[in-house]
Amino acid sequence: MRVARALSPATVESVEVVCAEILRRLQAVELHISVRCVAEVAVLPPLLEPTELVRPHEEPTQRLLLRMGPPERRFQRAVAASMMLRFGWASGFAIGSYLVCDRVPLVDDYALEFSDDGLLRALWIRRVSFEPGERQSLLASLRNFSAPVVEAYHRWSGFSRHALWSMVISSWGAQFASIARQLGDAARGINEAAALFAGDPELARAAPKLYEVRVGESACTCQRRAACCLYFKSPGRPLCASCPILSESERLERNRQFVGGQRRLVGA
Repeated sequence: MRVARALSPATVESVEVVCAEILRRLQAVELHISVRCVAEVAVLPPLLEPTELVRPHEEPTQRLLLRMGPPERRFQRAVAASMMLRFGWASGFAIGSYLVCDRVPLVDDYALEFSDDGLLRALWIRRVSFEPGERQSLLASLRNFSAPVVEAYHRWSGFSRHALWSMVISSWGAQFASIARQLGDAARGINEAAALFAGDPELARAAPKLYEVRVGESACTCQRRAACCLYFKSPGRPLCASCPILSESERLERNRQFVGGQRRLVGA
């Protein structure tokens, strides 16, 4: 694996050793995506490169977006929102590294693998370096990784940057909640996410409200997004349970119905 930046002089491990150890430790939690190193695989699956990702009007990204909604112009904002929700899950590697390993990865070169139905399947890493697990370092890493993609889909769809950031950060919040709950400290996920988002005014405005819902022995970290993803604009699709358009009473009732159907403590 090529290295873009060296670790601090006080860090004696090589980047390759640190990366391998972090990936090993992250196997203990469910990130909802796979994280792989390109250099370790001889035959790669079809991957979407960052230069392709930020060109939604061209192939192969255009073909991928057709799996997320109708191609008509009036649906582009909803499609862009759907893409940002999925793209946001790629940051699970950084969030997991921070929560589990007290490290912040700076991913300099990567590619994404999507399933046939358009869901994000894997983050493939080509070049990465690491910093100590400081909250401000994580905030900078997440923002730098995501900002070019948010800007590209804003220009393509006309959807506001605020709305698109709220989709990305919604997925970040879900990762914080899920990983922290798996580590046995659900409150940490809520608190760490809130503290992180508060460190950037634009991201703070776009951040979801995270809260725990408990029904009997089951519990889940739910959220109210800062903006609507417009999923309901496509034919036959309902409002999401996290939608800010829903009244609080309806949202909480839907949360309780979901949590009540769970058999064990989960994070979402």
